[in-house]
Amino acid sequence: MKNLWLLLICLSAFALQPLVLEDFEELEGVTKTGQQSSFKLTDQAAVGSGALEVTLPGTVSCRLSFGIPEKQVWNQYQGISFRVKGDGSDAWVPISLVSTQGSYSYVYFVPMKSTSWTTYKVGWDEFIPESAVGLIGELGSLPPCGIDILRFGCRWTIWYDNAPIPKHTACFDHVQLEPVIDKKPDAFQPMPADRFLTKLREGKPVLIQCQGDSVTAGTSLREKEKTRYSIQLQNILREWLGNEGITVLNKAVGGARTNDLRAWINRDFNGETPDLVTVWIGYNDKSGAIAREYYARAVNDYIDRVAQKTKGESAILLIATGPGNGPRFTMMDDFAEEIRKIAKDRKLLLFDVNNILKSLGHEDFCELMADMAHPNEAGHRMVAEKLADFLVEAAKITTPKPVKPQKPAPSKGQEYETTFEGDAENWKQEPQAEVTTELAQDNGKCLKLTAVENNPDHVRAWSPPINVILGQVFRVEADVLNKITKGRYGIYIAEYSEDDGKGKFDGLSMHCVFAQAGNARRWTRHGSKYTVPEGIKSIRVLVWSAKDSVGTLYFDNLKIIPK
Repeated sequence: MKNLWLLLICLSAFALQPLVLEDFEELEGVTKTGQQSSFKLTDQAAVGSGALEVTLPGTVSCRLSFGIPEKQVWNQYQGISFRVKGDGSDAWVPISLVSTQGSYSYVYFVPMKSTSWTTYKVGWDEFIPESAVGLIGELGSLPPCGIDILRFGCRWTIWYDNAPIPKHTACFDHVQLEPVIDKKPDAFQPMPADRFLTKLREGKPVLIQCQGDSVTAGTSLREKEKTRYSIQLQNILREWLGNEGITVLNKAVGGARTNDLRAWINRDFNGETPDLVTVWIGYNDKSGAIAREYYARAVNDYIDRVAQKTKGESAILLIATGPGNGPRFTMMDDFAEEIRKIAKDRKLLLFDVNNILKSLGHEDFCELMADMAHPNEAGHRMVAEKLADFLVEAAKITTPKPVKPQKPAPSKGQEYETTFEGDAENWKQEPQAEVTTELAQDNGKCLKLTAVENNPDHVRAWSPPINVILGQVFRVEADVLNKITKGRYGIYIAEYSEDDGKGKFDGLSMHCVFAQAGNARRWTRHGSKYTVPEGIKSIRVLVWSAKDSVGTLYFDNLKIIPK
């Protein structure tokens, strides 16, 4: 039957010949975006006398010079082929097929490791949509004749560990339509979980690979490579099971959606085959208003692609999409339900972090969050502990979990409180920040931040320094009257390495107390817990409104109370 199937495909495409879309003998119709990107014609061609050399990140695009009538035959082709020569780097570059008719763009990533010309032959189903649409040629989606532009590069400027994608160069040549793409008839399913769990129980080396977005990448953590849940999971399991052969690899990227994971399949699974793949994804899909049906379809397709790429040698653990702060505490529930259903239907491991975190209640959950989306260090530690518990229990391992010695509570540190009646002069008030009686409570004073159109900078006010002790836990509270009509604001803890607000200060690692909270008509009180991390000896409270904001923010009755 397989041979007959292949014969029928070949016969149906017999009348078609490969059709060259672009040979890059000249640069007509080529444009670029991004400050780092550039392009030029090179005579180091794979075919003919010219090839396109692109420098990225950024994008370089080439409009295809075909009319609508002559493109109709494209629908009979099964994919494209192209030649690529890399620069020897670890970068991966997407070739994209783009339509000018709406949001239809599709990407396929190729490695830059080889410095020799390499030919790729890629079917339509291997090009992944960048928006919530079907694959090329699917019913209701873009047909091949709708392709108008070849694009090299994409919107991404970061990759693993949220690090900037380094500058890299690639050459492309001889892009053509292919009448036949050899299909791989073997269909793989994820490895049964029992095989991974047996290896874990027997103390054998195992590789766990964590896929996801900024939650898994560790955005908001000061030292994410040391404190995100993936590395903490590795450390917990190694100590608990006495197995130094347990390795947890993190390949998450901040801002990723499920379609991005689908597109990165070749890049992410390009080394040793993992024994277990964990998948926590969905927050950014929700931000893009992706419907739950499309989300579930994309997750299922991702599972299929992982199984195919790993030839069924990797088990998959799905993580029920975790909640976020504020409205995201409930908005992620439909995605979590879809993950539970997929795990049940496909007999995959399910770690229900959504249920674990929501069972804490909103107030206690918020104390594990650095902002609307991202867990703080304590949140990552809790996720790691619970995930380790889950895996050990699933593997039927009876080794007792090591008991951690209790650290003595730090001595009670400095307390700070202000109503802005007495110590306003100790606050650093940058332009557009002031202490005023306007709308203040109890005929007193309050801090006011005024944001207007085209603010020259962020609007900020800083408290005096407060000396703190390692491990000290504070409750930080304040009243807010939020009349910001556009943009963002936040209340942060700025951390310093020396007493009295001196020494190293890293603005990227500030702790968010709360953000986007409050009412425009009345004062409301907000707050959260803050634990002093290692290396911090003093803090300031930062009241901040973004440069692109419009409106006023009133702030009063700040209390920083050591517990």
